[in-house]
Amino acid sequence: MDHYTDEQIMDGIYREDPSVLRYLYKIQLVKIERFILLKGGDKETARDIFQEAMMVVYNKIRNKELVLTCSFSTYLFAICKNLWYQEIRSKSYNILDHSQLDNMVQEPDEEDGLNNELMELLTYHLSKLSKDCQKVLELHFNRKSLTDICKVLGYKDEKYTADRKYRCKKYLFNSVTNDPRYKSLINGL
Repeated sequence: MDHYTDEQIMDGIYREDPSVLRYLYKIQLVKIERFILLKGGDKETARDIFQEAMMVVYNKIRNKELVLTCSFSTYLFAICKNLWYQEIRSKSYNILDHSQLDNMVQEPDEEDGLNNELMELLTYHLSKLSKDCQKVLELHFNRKSLTDICKVLGYKDEKYTADRKYRCKKYLFNSVTNDPRYKSLINGL
């Protein structure tokens, strides 16, 4: 199928339908890459931002929290755009600035009161990861390339390194967003 309705996309994400996910990566990732490249970013950052946005959408759909007031494409693009602008504002690119979870689904101006609590939550869940995952994410958050991470950690190739980084980020994201403290922070907005 070359086109899906918003309902079919959301249902496909919920069911983890490979054809819907391929469609999103084929159509939506291209738009995000183009936007971020035009704004001075690179393809790897665009892919990371897109993956994070997809995890946000996936969790909101799974938790039956997503009610669209615009097209799915517009919604996903807005999340990616917020993540990108947040990254631009960040000079030090620390963990909180990279993954500021409240900003994935909220406008940037709404984040100020939550920074300390989110940082504590992120730090806590990061400390619960394996030492290997902690190192992968530390290098990633310090803007090390896949090549550098591969060399530092002695991984066999960049494909494995990219997969490892993705899995560690996904595990961290899921740990944080499934924490009742995170849910109460977000519900308090």
